[in-house]
Amino acid sequence: MANSGSVLIKLLQYLLKIIKGMFLGLAMIIPGVSISTFAVIFGEYDLMLETLSLNLKVIKSRLGDIISLGIGLILGFFLTVELLTFLFDHYEVYTIYFFIGMMAGSLPWLWINDVKAKKEGGCFKLSSLAGGIIALAAMIAMRFANFHDGSAMEQLNFLYGLLLFASGFAGAVAMVLPGISGSSSLIILGTYTTMLAAVKNFNLPIIAIFAAGAVAGLIISGKLFKWLIARFPEQMSLIIFALVIGSVIAIIPSDFGNSNILLCAVFFLAAAAVTWSIPIVSDKIKAKFNMQNNTSPQQEISADTSGNSETDFHKDGDNISNEADK
Repeated sequence: MANSGSVLIKLLQYLLKIIKGMFLGLAMIIPGVSISTFAVIFGEYDLMLETLSLNLKVIKSRLGDIISLGIGLILGFFLTVELLTFLFDHYEVYTIYFFIGMMAGSLPWLWINDVKAKKEGGCFKLSSLAGGIIALAAMIAMRFANFHDGSAMEQLNFLYGLLLFASGFAGAVAMVLPGISGSSSLIILGTYTTMLAAVKNFNLPIIAIFAAGAVAGLIISGKLFKWLIARFPEQMSLIIFALVIGSVIAIIPSDFGNSNILLCAVFFLAAAAVTWSIPIVSDKIKAKFNMQNNTSPQQEISADTSGNSETDFHKDGDNISNEADK
């Protein structure tokens, strides 16, 4: 009976991962939003970095979680493309405020469980404050910047091939860095239109060069950000918190248009309640799982950290063992 209960709770954990993955898939569609922002919001940023940095030990131990997130991501992307297109075409402001609410609802959790938890001493270091201010200022600057994409290119030459590779690399880094969308980086580099045309026309040489840069960018940036978080936890936690705040600012509509302000507030609060409640539900499921297995949270942490150094980026009950020092 206890075993069947443990299996059921484990399945609920995987179901919650699939739901989180669906939100990550949504983030790939939302204009101006980075998938890593939502990974931070839902407490999966550490697992994302470990996977991208090809940490085989963590991948093996968390394979079920990774597969569940991947399934959810694919479902969230493909099943909601048409729905989001419809919502942005007909209810753009309401839809945007819903996603703003999702991001805003995570801020208290991030502040309490990440930023304050990693503060060293009574107050933040000057380097941490400077990093946070610079990160927030950069996001605000991008909010008001007016970038223009170049025209589509179909003929390759050596220099443009390097630019495509660099664009793929930069787009991948932007995906890993919370707050900056991959598409924004392509627009800045002037290759967004080219890549849209290449995908539409199935231009394999252009796609292959871009993909090579993207793969390199994902692996290198995953390892880099993982090392930075392990080496400078206070500074990076404040910088990432600032980037999430900047993401909220970046997608706020310039006006309400014909939309009802009260309805915008309702959608905002409803979405905030969703992201506020997910860590609570996750903690309760994990606590139930620990009870079924007669394991206390302290015993579980001890088991998880035997031979591993642990760095939680977002404590939602899904802590991850970090191998940054190995």
